[in-house]
Parts: sequence; C-alpha cells; structure tokens
Amino acid sequence: MPPSVFVIFGATGDLTHRKLIPAALSLFEKGRLPEIFAIVGVARKDMTTEEFRSSLEASAKQFKKHFSAASWKRFSQLIHYFKNDFDTEGSYPEMKLFMEKIDQEYGTAGNRVLYLATMPRHFENIINLMKRYDCIKRTKDRTYRIVIEKPFGTDLKSATDLNEKLSALFHEKEIFRIDHYLGKETVQNLFALRFANRIFEPVWNSKHIDNVQITVAESLGVEGRGGYYDGYGATKDMIQNHLLQILSIFAMEPPKEFESEAIKDKKVALLTKIKLDSYQLGQYNGYAQEPGVAPGTKTETYSAVKLHIDTPRWKGTPFYLRTGKKLARKASEIVVRFKDCEYNLFDVKSNVLVIRLQPDEGIYLRFNAKEPGTDFKITEVSMDFCHECLFPINTPEAYEKLIFDAFSNDRSLFSRWDEVASAWKLVDRIDKSKPVIYEQGSWGPPSFDDMTWREPL
Repeated sequence: MPPSVFVIFGATGDLTHRKLIPAALSLFEKGRLPEIFAIVGVARKDMTTEEFRSSLEASAKQFKKHFSAASWKRFSQLIHYFKNDFDTEGSYPEMKLFMEKIDQEYGTAGNRVLYLATMPRHFENIINLMKRYDCIKRTKDRTYRIVIEKPFGTDLKSATDLNEKLSALFHEKEIFRIDHYLGKETVQNLFALRFANRIFEPVWNSKHIDNVQITVAESLGVEGRGGYYDGYGATKDMIQNHLLQILSIFAMEPPKEFESEAIKDKKVALLTKIKLDSYQLGQYNGYAQEPGVAPGTKTETYSAVKLHIDTPRWKGTPFYLRTGKKLARKASEIVVRFKDCEYNLFDVKSNVLVIRLQPDEGIYLRFNAKEPGTDFKITEVSMDFCHECLFPINTPEAYEKLIFDAFSNDRSLFSRWDEVASAWKLVDRIDKSKPVIYEQGSWGPPSFDDMTWREPL
C-alpha cells in the first residue's frame, strides 16, 4: 500500500466514532494499514486535536471489541483534527495547507483516501469546493481515492448529477461507493456458497427454486434521525442499495474470474433484467409524531417489493424483498424455498435454505428425514452453520474489511456507477404516496400478492 492520509469528513459524527475509528484501529493493530499513514478528521466542531483524540478514545473503548491502551497510544499519535464546516469556501485553502503540512511531517507524498461520512446534503459542496481550491493536486505518482456513503442521490436524476460532479474530480476507478452490507462476512459468503459448492450451483435456478425472500428487519425506529429519514424512507434507504446489492450477488450469472470488474459486469447485467411486479408500503403507528418528521408525512418506514428477473436462469421465480422499522425484531436473512420433489411420495414441506446476515450470522438448511420408530413418519430437520462459532477470532467487522479494501484499491465490494444507476431506475418506479399504517412490534402491513413471508429465525 502507498503512504496515505486518511481524511474523514464528518469526523465528529456517529459513523466515525462507532465504526470508522474502531475499524481503523483494528487494522492498525493487525499491520494492515500503510506503514506510512496519518488520519485527519475534518468536522464543524471547534476543538483541538487533543480533544478530538480524547473523544475518539472514549468511543473506541465503548465500541471496539478488544481495546488495548498501548495500541491506542501509538495509533492516536497519527490522528489530527481540522475544523471545516464543509460549506465555507475560506476554510478550503487552509485545509489544503494543513494537509500539505501533514504530508511533510509524515512523508505521505500527497496521497489521499478521502471518506465522506457527512450528511448527504454536504457531498456536492465538499466535492465542488475541493475542486475549486485545487485540493486534489495530481501528479503521476500520487494516488487518490474517495469513499462515499449511501444514499448516493435521492433518485436517478440527483444521483446522475452527483456522479457528474464526482467524475469531474475523480476517475471512476478512484470512487468507492460504499455499502456496508457488502462487507458482512455472510454476504461475501454468497460467492463461496454458490461457486465453491457443487451441491448448490446446479440447483441455483428457477427449475429448482420456487421463490426467494430477502428480509432486512429493524426493531428500532428512526432514533432521533427523523429529519434525515423523512427525506428518504425505507425504499430509498434500504432497498435501492442494500437489498438490491444482495439480490444481484445472489442471482447474477457466474463471472469468468473472481475479479472486481468481472463481478460488477455480471451484477449490472442482472440489475438491468430485474422487473418490478408489485409493492407495498407501510408506516409504523407513531412515526408522524417523531421529532423532525414533517406533519402529514407520507414517508414509508416499511417497503416490500415483488420482482422477477427476465433471464433464462430465473424465469418464473419471484423474488420478494422487504425492509422496515419498528418490526417484531432485528433480523437480516435470505430465504431460498425450493420446489417440491418431482416425484412426491410423501406429504412433506419444501426444503428451505436460510442465509442469515445478522444477528447470529450463518447458513441454515431445512430438509426432511424419517423419524425413528416403526412408523414411516417424515419430519423436518436442520443443519446449521454458525459463522461465529467456527470463526470466533479475528473475524473483521464490515467496515474493517471495506476500509482495508479502499486502501488496497480493491473495488469488488463497492458499487460501480452503472450498478447505482440501474438500481435507481427500478426504485424510481415505486409511487411513495400511499403507505399503510402498521402497529409497532408487528411484521408490518398484511402480506400482498397472497405472499406468505417466512418469519425470520
């Protein structure tokens, strides 16, 4: 890895404290960051570098699984702070000089990994003002990468506008559009499950699979983020990125090689073949009274869609995606329901494969077997792979993997622009004007299209 400065815009925010710094500290302890390395936090709060380090230390103690005071002492000396409210032009020339001083002090040669961990409304201003004040000063030897959090736009038009501004400053290969779900070990395990197991790949098609259900359920509500969430809703916040990304990995055709661009080509090819059949939107009872939510809001906190994929592999197999807040409990999983046996000698339930993304990550297979005894009675049994039980030590958190990949210039788990555009084209077809009220602690509104959801394990 080349020497680099890790610049975090929005460095005093929740994401930095809960995820980015604990992940970067873990990588530092494992020797998986550049040997020559520094961190610059950029945010609006008026504080010193020492105050910033102290606040991060408190967060690291709280959110990192195993905190080492000795590691933190060495790591914290690499952290610096620069005050910038993101929108004030005058602070950018000063920030540029500050970064150059860091380069001189550490020998980071002008290389940057920039992370936009701010509210989305700041993205365009940060990009525009960095361009205006020549903060990205290219030479043949310098490397630049920018990591940008979702949501990437609010619809296809705004996403296109944002991408054009990004593309005026960065090459596509330098843009890392992050989706932290893709950093989860179990999501990555989809590749292994499909392409490293002969028992699964031959049946991964509509001939054998009756339907696929993808659920990302949350038990919490908007948790003080009503002002932000009300501008997006469940469909844009979750389905446009997390769920469609999971679906594209699950259903894509095999790439010629396990390589970033080959994988993205197959994902885009799949996304362009997804067709929207129907959908259902809901809003939990009490959402309209949440702080920051607009009076009379029509924003949905629950979204379920029925899709089909117009390819020979998936002809006739429906895909159901759902996500929501204030549901019965937190659960993320993919349920693969297989068709009944062609020669069904017994009255039995269909085989089910469950890929659990959180909590208790793992893979769970339900199949039929004979009960012990003189009668020939069939019952459901299961085989359960618990990821944490088998790999309890040094399993990286999602952000640890994604930060490492950004420094390593591996874009496999990040979204290419045509992936983002294809997802927005699909989501923009959903009319968000009629959410159905559902009770908190339920599984959302009644099912649609005679769909019976499998309750998460």
